[in-house]
Amino acid sequence: MLASIASTFSSPLVHSLTLFVMFKLLSHTKFKPTFFSYLSVLPLLWLLICSMTYPSVLLIKHLENTYPVIPLGSEEWRKTQAIVVLACNYFEDDELPFVSRWPNCSLQRNLHAALMYREHPMPIYLAGDILGRNDEFPQAKHNKYFFEKMGVDSADIFMVPKGRNTETEVNALVSLLEGKNISLVTSASHLPRAVFYFE
Repeated sequence: MLASIASTFSSPLVHSLTLFVMFKLLSHTKFKPTFFSYLSVLPLLWLLICSMTYPSVLLIKHLENTYPVIPLGSEEWRKTQAIVVLACNYFEDDELPFVSRWPNCSLQRNLHAALMYREHPMPIYLAGDILGRNDEFPQAKHNKYFFEKMGVDSADIFMVPKGRNTETEVNALVSLLEGKNISLVTSASHLPRAVFYFE
């Protein structure tokens, strides 16, 4: 519950507008109304800054540069024994074309892992429970379907339909991965948190 609230308020759109409303309400009280009236401009400036590409890139750049890029042709990842792909999301809408059902984070992670498998086949491990309120199937099942579509042998796909966030996905996979060296595939900005949980 707290994680859900924290996730919601981490969005600049949510916390900026919330602060703006709070400061505007306080500007109508007898306690320093002019001060709060001026202060109400700051959340709007913050929202403007966050909506621009360059400041957003600067804010996330240090996370994305924590780990080096490992090219598909590298021998480094081929020495591992498994590819682990962390879930992102999926739109359960059969009327959408296949490619449109995947948010960018899912599409990038899955496609990169499929290309890795094509270069050097090894087992792929997936986790992820039902994520959407109206979804019928777990994320791991959708991802398995993606890999099968990309030509990955079903026998090489190991699926655990559990986990609604990074920590619980890792907990769901840990017994299957114990003692294995893995190639972890996720978004660059997500890697520091994901590596922390796997370690």
